[in-house]
Amino acid sequence: MRTARRLALPARTVRVRFTALYGVLFLLSGAALLVITNLVSLGSTRISEVAPGGRPSRQELDAGGRP
Repeated sequence: MRTARRLALPARTVRVRFTALYGVLFLLSGAALLVITNLVSLGSTRISEVAPGGRPSRQELDAGGRP
């Protein structure tokens, strides 16, 4: 019986709860920051469509591309 009590986890104190809470919040905020960064970088990269013959397509001209 004594060895079973020694192997048990310590009591869940306020310190342990706050540590776990802050750890989870840190991981979630890091994941959210990665998602936001990826969304911003995907939105800022622009692939222009070039029509056959090397001329810009009508869609690119309508979007403000150079003629």
